[in-house]
Amino acid sequence: GWTARGATCLLVKLLLLDVARSAA
Repeated sequence: GWTARGATCLLVKLLLLDVARSAA
């Protein structure tokens, strides 16, 4: 099942990937 913590962690990872891509 989904947990708030797990969902937040996943969103943060995706956000960091997006930022890294934009900066690259």
